Amino acid sequence: GTGILATIAHVWEHEGLGGLYKGIGASMVLTTNPAIQFVIFDKLKSFILRRRRRRLAEEAAERGDSAQGDGRGESERTNAQDLEPIEALLIGIIAKLVATFVTYPYIMAKVRIQSSSKTGKVGGTFAVWRHVVREEGWTALYSGLRPQLLKSVLAAALMYMAKERIQMAVRKVFGGLN
Repeated sequence: GTGILATIAHVWEHEGLGGLYKGIGASMVLTTNPAIQFVIFDKLKSFILRRRRRRLAEEAAERGDSAQGDGRGESERTNAQDLEPIEALLIGIIAKLVATFVTYPYIMAKVRIQSSSKTGKVGGTFAVWRHVVREEGWTALYSGLRPQLLKSVLAAALMYMAKERIQMAVRKVFGGLN
């Protein structure tokens, strides 16, 4: 058969227990992808909101308002605490692009390691990288990057846009709790 149980049985029979865990090292490193993504998103968001607060404070000072930079001088939607949906979308795109670019060689290595049972023994992540660079050149570490970006960037950007909208709604309902 070709189902998951047949595949597990095949791997167990031909490669043993270790075969079921091929690529686990690269997979563990890939857990850094969302961490990188979140850090970049948060840093860019903080930068934008800091600039917005500064601009709002300057505008309030020009008007002679005492409530400088509280975020209530603009529309309810755009204030010093919240991103516009388009801002969240664009920052999400940037964050996912960077995270994927940084971790992509691990993704490529993991795929090659896991598919090596069909093509012969490949070794670990570093062995795959050495082989790829030697046989195909440095750029091959990023072969297949475009489909990976198409698959993941839009989903991440939409997730951040939704997260920011939900966070704004929760803040409104619960009276500014962070």
